[in-house]
Amino acid sequence: MERIQFVTHQGRRILVIDFSAIASPSEVLKTIEAAKQYVAGLPQTPKLLTLTKVDGVRFNDETVQAMRKYAEHNTPWVQAGAIVGMSSLHRIIHRMINMTSGRSLQAFDNEGAAKDWLVKQAAAPV
Repeated sequence: MERIQFVTHQGRRILVIDFSAIASPSEVLKTIEAAKQYVAGLPQTPKLLTLTKVDGVRFNDETVQAMRKYAEHNTPWVQAGAIVGMSSLHRIIHRMINMTSGRSLQAFDNEGAAKDWLVKQAAAPV
């Protein structure tokens, strides 16, 4: 399964970063680093739409800090970011990452709603 890939929704490309069901902190860190390198290889214009899937992932202090740094790193590329699959604990982590990274990742209960929202953001002026 590809953890980092583009999908098309309503004619717009969305970069999906899938952390679903990763239980190992080292695998979470590996996926964060791979996503960071992938994004860094793209043109640095704030037009990227991202969807991060976190259902079933396990975070620890190290992975939460790495996720925060990853969110900060992506700022020059990302126009809008959405996140799906959050538990109550994930929601707390999400708020902390938004507060400390300067990003505003929007949380959604399902992928369809997240993708629809991202497409609407792409139509908005940058």
